Amino acid sequence: MKNGYYLFAYVEINKYANYYQIDTKRHDQNISLWEYFDGNLTLLRYWELERLSRIKHHNKAFSTKEQFIKFVNQLLSQFDLDDSKLVGIHAPPYFELVETPNYIMSEEYNYHSLCHLYSAMLMETELFYSNDMIAFSVDLDSDYITDDKSIHKHDYVGCFSQKGMLNFFSIESPAPLISLIEL
Repeated sequence: MKNGYYLFAYVEINKYANYYQIDTKRHDQNISLWEYFDGNLTLLRYWELERLSRIKHHNKAFSTKEQFIKFVNQLLSQFDLDDSKLVGIHAPPYFELVETPNYIMSEEYNYHSLCHLYSAMLMETELFYSNDMIAFSVDLDSDYITDDKSIHKHDYVGCFSQKGMLNFFSIESPAPLISLIEL
């Protein structure tokens, strides 16, 4: 990786969803700013879009890439930065960092589920590399913006990690059934 600032975003860009103000599949959208310098990666800021929009589980789309960049530049102004000073933006499938290998793409498991799984396992990075653990990704539904639904992949994934050595397996999620129950 090159030294500098990186922006990572979990957002949706869809002119029709934006125009009609319909809810999108991508909820809990967020943006994070990172600085990489000589082997050290530091999180500078994390923005939950629901905190800015006041829409719980923010699931609204940006209309265009240009609208997204304009919004990003407003956020970056806090750091005296704009998009021209970034090494890159990673917001799949809209912006990709070609120089950054994507270690979690899989031909067998849905990208969205793998992101949830890695997030859970790596919250305690030291434990991840020093202990055995089991983790499950049992979301209600997968994100088919990054993965094409017509290509069969397992939507829900489990993993047994032996000191960082990963063994994935498909699972079923109770979430679709639970979502039908009135509480």
